[in-house]
This record gives sequence, structure tokens and C-alpha cells, in this order.
Amino acid sequence: MSALEQEILEQILRLDETSRRRIVEAAAATLRDKVETSPDWLEEIRTIRAEMRAKYGKSQFSVATLLNEVREERLNDLMDRYCRLAYTSLQGN
Repeated sequence: MSALEQEILEQILRLDETSRRRIVEAAAATLRDKVETSPDWLEEIRTIRAEMRAKYGKSQFSVATLLNEVREERLNDLMDRYCRLAYTSLQGN
């Protein structure tokens, strides 16, 4: 983070929560405006995608694949907790 970015962040943190939200929303709106008003934004995205494929190859994960992986890990965590709880209660009886 640059010194200017750090200074801006420190100033934002001095504000109350309502003001911070307003600042964040205004900053986000400037990014949305750029994307919405840029006539060649799709071409920019395609260029970025081509650069990433050239650098990392085609075998990238899709969003759906990543989401399914997160779900599977969460399910495994829950099942592990359930099994430990069931084992503990069986040991207590």
C-alpha cells in the first residue's frame, strides 16, 4: 500500500460508520461508472483473460468449480464435527 493510500485509509477510519459507508459507496460508484461508460470494456476483459491464459494455461477453475469445492469442504467440516459429537456422546453412555 502506498503512503497516499495509507493516509486515505487512516482518514477514513477516523470517520463514523455512516460516513465510512458513504465514502466506500462513492468510491465503488466511480468504479462502476468507469465500467458502465467504457465502450470497450468487454474487449478489455477479453484481453485480460487472454493474458491470464497465456500466463497460467487454460486449465483454470471456473467459479462453479470453486463454489462446489468450498461447499464440499464445509460439508466435510460439518460431518467431522457431527461424528466427533456422536462419538463423544456414545462414549459417555
